[in-house]
Amino acid sequence: MKNIVIILFLSCIFAGINAYPRKLNSNVRLEPGVSGPMQDVLEKLRNLIHNGNETLGIPVLDPLIIPSIDINLNTSALKVNLEAEGISLTGIGDFDVSNIDITLLPMGLRFEGSFPLTKLVAEKYDLVGKIAVLPIYGAGNVLFEVGALKFKGNARIAVGISGVSLRDLILELSLGSFKSETTGMLGGGDIDQVINAILADWVPDFFNSNSDSIADLVGDTLLTSINQVLDGMSLADLIDLVTGGS
Repeated sequence: MKNIVIILFLSCIFAGINAYPRKLNSNVRLEPGVSGPMQDVLEKLRNLIHNGNETLGIPVLDPLIIPSIDINLNTSALKVNLEAEGISLTGIGDFDVSNIDITLLPMGLRFEGSFPLTKLVAEKYDLVGKIAVLPIYGAGNVLFEVGALKFKGNARIAVGISGVSLRDLILELSLGSFKSETTGMLGGGDIDQVINAILADWVPDFFNSNSDSIADLVGDTLLTSINQVLDGMSLADLIDLVTGGS
């Protein structure tokens, strides 16, 4: 997932850089439906996410297939041991970018978009843990549907002889809806429907109530990861990455 978001963000950077030499005004706005570098880059990016690129070493990312995971968390409030198999994530390649504003002095990017619908499936999971003093456990399968995950942000970009780098990244996030069809929690059976209904109400409320902290964490992680990808990368290298080498 993180790799997908990094490639998406790098594509927005490339679109801004590609527009730079053609525009002399200090604020360039690319609207949906306007032909230009952004539309071409985003279409190539969707194709890259759905089909991968063997030459560049980029696998198919939608669907993103993860054979298994093993997660162990141990904090004062949460203790979790989770094993899951047969995991797939779909819908990431169908992202929308509704707006991009490019400023030239200093060079920056303001962007807005969404992932309309993403689905996470696990064919099998096994969970044991505690939330505070309350035990949690379960074994079964998982289907999560995340609707209208919206993102908005701005970043400062440096383009020089040494290459491209990201100076800062500020994000805003919001979640529209969440649907769960998980089985086997707390023994499963009739309680599955109750737990799924609770999750459908609780997850969006929790996410949106804590969106600032979540966005800060995601932004800091992406800033570090993106600059690691960009380290030593020329503009030509960036173009090859986000256009699939074409």
